[in-house]
Amino acid sequence: MAAAALLAGGAQAAPALRIGVADSDSAPIVVLAGSQLVGGLSKELGEELGRTLKAPVEFIVVSRKRVEMAIDNGSIDIVCNTNPAWYVGASRVGWTREFYPQIERVMSLKPHPRTIDSIDELAGQRIGVIGGYHYTAVEPLWQGQRATRVNQPRLPLLMRALQTGMVDVVINSELEMSAWARANPAQAANLRLHPLVVSVMPTRCAVSPGSRYSESRLDQAIAEMEQNGSIRRILDRYEWKNR
Repeated sequence: MAAAALLAGGAQAAPALRIGVADSDSAPIVVLAGSQLVGGLSKELGEELGRTLKAPVEFIVVSRKRVEMAIDNGSIDIVCNTNPAWYVGASRVGWTREFYPQIERVMSLKPHPRTIDSIDELAGQRIGVIGGYHYTAVEPLWQGQRATRVNQPRLPLLMRALQTGMVDVVINSELEMSAWARANPAQAANLRLHPLVVSVMPTRCAVSPGSRYSESRLDQAIAEMEQNGSIRRILDRYEWKNR
């Protein structure tokens, strides 16, 4: 009986999975109230990852400038919604398998005269994008002056430019545009998501060298979530729905 009690106690003593969340991530990836994570895709996927690992989860909101420091010094175990290509010190940390993709799509108002299913269909368009970001697939159009790039600093301003006719189309993350549409249903009723996929970037979790959970264990849990459909069920709640 004593041995059984010790085993039971050990089973309950799994260390918390400390998930870092960058305060610069926007809805629907992260929903913050002050410095607390209260919702969003990162929270739902993180909680499901904890359930799969049979571990409690602790979310730690970190300044974007301190995310890599927190991973390096082991104050968090993982940070997700990232990719080695976006991470300055990618070789210093571990990386899980793909968790979910970030997909860039094209949005217009419903009266737009074209169905945009290729990059060439963007020729002649004023294309609204977030300033400072690269859009590799579209760069040849801008460089050849076959389309006009219109920069905005944030998604709400990008969507306002679309609504007011300053741009013909916008390119942004489907997840972020879908979150904007849910928050602004009246304006979203006049929006159209086009078939063209501008880019697909797999997101992964960066794993601290001091993580209490190994890359292989995390990969096993993510694979289990893929196989049982829990990742797809969560993503379905955040992706664009035809309106």
